[in-house]
Amino acid sequence: CRYGYIAYPNEEISATNCHPESEKARFLDQLKALSQDIYLFAVIWAVGGSISEKYRDRFSDFIKQLVPRSRIPKTGSVFEYYIDVKQGFWKKWDGKVGDFNFSVDSAYFQLLVPTIDTATFSFLMELQIKLNHSVFFTGVTGVGKSIIAADVFQSMKEKSGAIPVAINFSAQTGSRQVQETIESKLEKKRKNLLGGPLGKQVIIFIDDVNMPAVEQFGAQPPIELLRQFQDMKGFYDRDKLFWKSITDVTVCCG
Repeated sequence: CRYGYIAYPNEEISATNCHPESEKARFLDQLKALSQDIYLFAVIWAVGGSISEKYRDRFSDFIKQLVPRSRIPKTGSVFEYYIDVKQGFWKKWDGKVGDFNFSVDSAYFQLLVPTIDTATFSFLMELQIKLNHSVFFTGVTGVGKSIIAADVFQSMKEKSGAIPVAINFSAQTGSRQVQETIESKLEKKRKNLLGGPLGKQVIIFIDDVNMPAVEQFGAQPPIELLRQFQDMKGFYDRDKLFWKSITDVTVCCG
């Protein structure tokens, strides 16, 4: 039965004795429920993702009161679950925590021990980048933002051939230097169009994005250059002043 392939939680799929109309209605009900779950998951992280840890329980209670009939589990925090689209129900993040693979060749500060937090943030970051949405990865110093990002980029490189490019900002970083670094990783498609080699996605990761020195009137040119790229998807040529569009590039900052 072509309408019976989305199951309710803990329910096995049966393809026998299907009546087309009833199965179609059942499929549409399941699709509606799954769509609502996906929307709720997006709201939880789009609105609540940047909330500090001490307010997460209050936000979780607010969400549960706002949508009391949702299918998200009532035990624990809403931040403890994600929606498994293929199986059609909510699961705990701890099921995504992988094994720790130690390599004697890895530097100490490059080691990533998988935890629920690393699994959560890695999943969300990779999901956004796949959709070509930029990500601003925030957090206090020393929590592992750069290591998590590097692990995500390496995973995407292995799975889809994405090309990660890391740029570390400092107080001396200039906008021309940033533009030249980005353009050097791209391929010239036309005179006024640059893009990833062979159409591959290029991921630019800017670490310590807040570091460039502030000018006399409050500007930080490297950050303004990134803002221009985010808004306009391109740069002006530094010498001839014509516009160069850029495609297949996603900028992430930390």
